[in-house]
Amino acid sequence: MLSNSGFGFGLSYRRQYTEDLAGQVTLSVSESKEDKEVEYYDPYTGSSFVPGKLNRFMVIPLNLGVQYRLFREDIVDTFRPYLNAGIGPTMIWEMPFAHVTQNPSGPPTVDQVEFFNAISQGTPHFTAGGFIGAGAYFGSQQSTILGINIRYYINYLFSGGLPSQYNPATGETTAWKSSFGGFYITINIGMG
Repeated sequence: MLSNSGFGFGLSYRRQYTEDLAGQVTLSVSESKEDKEVEYYDPYTGSSFVPGKLNRFMVIPLNLGVQYRLFREDIVDTFRPYLNAGIGPTMIWEMPFAHVTQNPSGPPTVDQVEFFNAISQGTPHFTAGGFIGAGAYFGSQQSTILGINIRYYINYLFSGGLPSQYNPATGETTAWKSSFGGFYITINIGMG
């Protein structure tokens, strides 16, 4: 999975019901970040940093979906376009990117948290979500699945936003994130 928020991966199980209709269960994990984030690289230390970033977010949806093949009678079997949609529960895993400590006499103290350490410090948040998409499978082998899919995910946290950015000068939270969806390009590889 590839989006403007980063990379992801997933697993799916697909069952064919008719020549045109299939059902699918998909579990995926992807990153979601604030649109305003800009990552900088320090050539002297070899590290990267994002000014004002407070938390990381991992989006983990479990979707039940349907897939409908298009133009089966009109297009050869080596190109099989389809439409798909899914709905299901979604977990947003909120992980610290930085620990910010207020300092009354000057700028706040900021300690960046390494990614794998941040996972154990995370907090789950649950919501419902879904997707709509279009894609195609390629190749003459029906038993081997190779394709591409463009999806728009809708994952909105209705209980309010989660803190995502802070002001580097004061340490106060300046942005909250509640929408964790967007466009994704997925590459599908599997066995039928």
